[in-house]
Amino acid sequence: MRTPLRCCCAQLSFCPILAACLASRNRLNLVGVGLASQRAPPPPLPTSWAIYKLAAKQTWFGVVEAATEAEAIEKGAVEFKQYAKKLMAVPRG
Repeated sequence: MRTPLRCCCAQLSFCPILAACLASRNRLNLVGVGLASQRAPPPPLPTSWAIYKLAAKQTWFGVVEAATEAEAIEKGAVEFKQYAKKLMAVPRG
């Protein structure tokens, strides 16, 4: 009968796919499993967003640089001194 595998970082009894080893600072333990080779996707590049105020008539305020729509609305609210709930961001092509 085989003995259960031991986790290298906390002496845990068998941990599935060695996920508990992610807490370990030594990433070499996971190379054989394939978990260490997975990389996080690169952050999105800043995009130009047109900022509009939502009202009876749309009012264009200006352009901000941000990675996401939510970030663009927050930057627009600060830059144009408006409530974030009343703003809309549209990517510029």
